Amino acid sequence: QKGVLVFKKVCSSSIEEKVVHKFTHRSPGDERISVIMVFSFPRKCDTAIQLFHISNALPSLSEYPCEYEVLILPCTLFRVTDIRYD
Repeated sequence: QKGVLVFKKVCSSSIEEKVVHKFTHRSPGDERISVIMVFSFPRKCDTAIQLFHISNALPSLSEYPCEYEVLILPCTLFRVTDIRYD
């Protein structure tokens, strides 16, 4: 199942899998389905903005630097190469 995915709103993401799983826990009775998407950026992407510490000259922009956040801006296109179900 290949295709193209585009976000119409800002999407918050993390490079740390344990951070991602922290946001997928549901309360009892919550029937929503959690979805984890893994993105690969083989080259620099101007619409994916790293908010955590890059260097001493570029400190963290995030209020929560330990979440290793990357913002994905609207209209960023992704090619879908694999879909997995658990």
